[in-house]
Amino acid sequence: MEAYQHAELFRELGLNHDYRIAWVELNPDAYDTTYFIETVLINRGFHARLFEDQEQAKKWLLDESDGLT
Repeated sequence: MEAYQHAELFRELGLNHDYRIAWVELNPDAYDTTYFIETVLINRGFHARLFEDQEQAKKWLLDESDGLT
C-alpha cells in the first residue's frame, strides 16, 4: 500500500508530469520494493526512474533532451 501513497505524496508536494523523480537505492534488500514504487509512479504519469548509482541518476536528471524540468 505504501507504494501507492508515493504518487499522492509527490502531487501534494507540487510535483507533476513536468518533473523527473530519480531514486537511488543502495540497499539491495530494498531494491525490489523501490522498483515497484517506480512502476506505480510511472503508471500514474510521473517521470520516475530508479538507479543503483548516484552519478547515473544525476546524469538523467540533468538531461534536457526531452524538455522536462
